[in-house]
Amino acid sequence: MTPAQRRSVGIILLVFGILCLALGAMMVGMTVNARAESAARFTQTQESCKTRLKALGGEVSEVPGRLIWMKGDIEQAPARIGEASVASVLCPGWQLKTACVGRDCAESGSMRVVLEPITGDDEAQ
Repeated sequence: MTPAQRRSVGIILLVFGILCLALGAMMVGMTVNARAESAARFTQTQESCKTRLKALGGEVSEVPGRLIWMKGDIEQAPARIGEASVASVLCPGWQLKTACVGRDCAESGSMRVVLEPITGDDEAQ
């Protein structure tokens, strides 16, 4: 190879390297934006679910990745079991993880429903 050919190959490889670096940076930027949008949607659906559950009465608390809806001093357990199933319908994208009513709960005489988001792993099962 002549020095002119080496120089031409070097320039072509330099331009190709810069192009690959720019494309890589663009992909990282797109991934960061997609994750931020996904987190914003999750927060929005979680707040929507909390608002709907609060409308049914009781207390709604959240722990990372879960919503806990609890009603105390219940007297009509069969009606409350129906409310527990309604809770999962009111919150699309969330599934009923656990539910207890009356003596089955740690807090006797209450109802406790735990919801968690549906993930791709859960749908495969």
